[in-house]
Amino acid sequence: QEVASSTTLVSVPDLKIAIGKYERIVFRFNIHASCHADGDAKWRVDIPGSPTLYSEATTGVNTDGSEFDLYVTAATTVDTGDLSGTGGFIRIDGMVDNGANAGHIDFQFAQRASSANATKILRGSYVEYQRF
Repeated sequence: QEVASSTTLVSVPDLKIAIGKYERIVFRFNIHASCHADGDAKWRVDIPGSPTLYSEATTGVNTDGSEFDLYVTAATTVDTGDLSGTGGFIRIDGMVDNGANAGHIDFQFAQRASSANATKILRGSYVEYQRF
């Protein structure tokens, strides 16, 4: 899936996880991305509103070998990371202790800066999860 000339976050349908009211899920997104230096990438894990508890740790590697890491506890956070150049790998580990709102755990992405050169989520990206 790709985004070009847009900084508006979009979902990757194959990476959505349904979550019911009061369910708990641990998850791991393994994202292979490609982007142009003009557009770079930003991403977010969107969850239903008012969770009892949420935490997320993101690590990644750029194609130049540089690494980045982020930790968030608010589902509204948009990670802009340091994914730049021609792409890299993003790994997001998280846990949702959901509240009264059913919905989805939803990986979303966009360009950090609008560019005609597409930012892409590549084949081989996947999500693992477990309800507990």
